[in-house]
Amino acid sequence: MSRPKSKEMDLTVGNPFWSLLKFAIPVILGNLFQLFYTLADSVIVGKTLGADSLAAVGATSIIIYFVFCFINGFTGGFGICLGQRCGAKDEKGMRKSVAVSTLLSIIFTIVLTLICCLLAHQILRWMQIPEDISGEAYDYMFVVLLGTGATVFYNMISNMLRALGDSKTPLYFLVFSSVLNIFLDLFCIIVLKWGCMGAAIATIIAQAVSGILCFFYIKRKMQLLRLERENMIIQKRAVGELLGMGLPMGFQFSITAIGSMVMQAANNGLGSIYVSAFTAGMRIKQFLLCPFDAIGTAASVFCSQNLGACQPERIKKGALEATITGCIYGVTAGLILIFFGHKAN
Repeated sequence: MSRPKSKEMDLTVGNPFWSLLKFAIPVILGNLFQLFYTLADSVIVGKTLGADSLAAVGATSIIIYFVFCFINGFTGGFGICLGQRCGAKDEKGMRKSVAVSTLLSIIFTIVLTLICCLLAHQILRWMQIPEDISGEAYDYMFVVLLGTGATVFYNMISNMLRALGDSKTPLYFLVFSSVLNIFLDLFCIIVLKWGCMGAAIATIIAQAVSGILCFFYIKRKMQLLRLERENMIIQKRAVGELLGMGLPMGFQFSITAIGSMVMQAANNGLGSIYVSAFTAGMRIKQFLLCPFDAIGTAASVFCSQNLGACQPERIKKGALEATITGCIYGVTAGLILIFFGHKAN
């Protein structure tokens, strides 16, 4: 197997810290733009439809955030397995990993979509959504969860690219689709008069466009990921390996959202005004958590490639530097919130 033309795509060489940093920065920006989808929905809905509609979007945003986090972690686990094959320069193993990842992602999408949509009304009751906004909250949440496949599709492909060390291409497409989401929001809400449901439809279409663009990029540029008939033979060992990595990563990425869901449910019972305020605070929290997720993604891809390349000392050094970087950022972000997070007098 030939080595990637770009040195940025090979995390098994060079200074570990700078390799992690160059990889993590596009991931951070990508995570921010992915959050920008729901932020754009909130801003445009609040400005055009009013406070009640904003509260309806905010009341269910943590559910959507939880699902998105699980999807990102689940598909990210698949990327770790692919990264190991990449580090070992195992082209056949890489294609096998892509084939099994695709199949499992399809099954995962069907199961998750059915569960979320069938339990949508029950979820609203669990979250204690106020009655005056429950209708719009249901419309928004149901449509977004119905389009779970678009989210899985984008995250699966983008995590494949990141597993090969390419964290920039998913960012470029995500920036484009974020801008597209704004125009679609305005069109669906103002022109078509679809309300909160229009904002959800715009989000799903924009996410799907991002995934499709990544797919065509892989098809044209990444020959080593083009599947052949022999790669489509599914083996239990490969399935077990991918699920063994994907499921724990999914729960790990979504664990903080579970705690936030409990807080959101308690807050929803106080009324729509409190929901709007809580939503604003949660947006700040989600944005501040983006660098942590990016550092974790960068460290996992770095370690997986170097594990495949049999470089244990490099793994230790990279993991240590990623941990130190995360601690420094955490302390800095905490101090900023403590000293500058209050409303100015």
